[in-house]
Amino acid sequence: MKVAGATVEETVQALLEAMGAAEREIITLYYGEGVSQSEADALAELLHERWPDQEIEVVAGGQPHYHYIVSVE
Repeated sequence: MKVAGATVEETVQALLEAMGAAEREIITLYYGEGVSQSEADALAELLHERWPDQEIEVVAGGQPHYHYIVSVE
C-alpha cells in the first residue's frame, strides 16, 4: 500500500501527490461501476483546484472492485 486516507477523495489526492502529479501534464481518472459520473466529475473538479495546470480526464472504467484507477502522464 502506497497511501491511505479517510475518504476516497483524500486518498486519491495523496496518491497523486506521491505520483508527482504536479510535474505531469495529464491526470486520468477511470471510475468504477460503484461511482457515478457526477461523483467522478466532482472529484475531477477538486483535483483541478489543487492542480490547475494539469489536464484532468474522466473515463468510465467500469471496474467492479475499485472506485478509481488513476493514471498520470
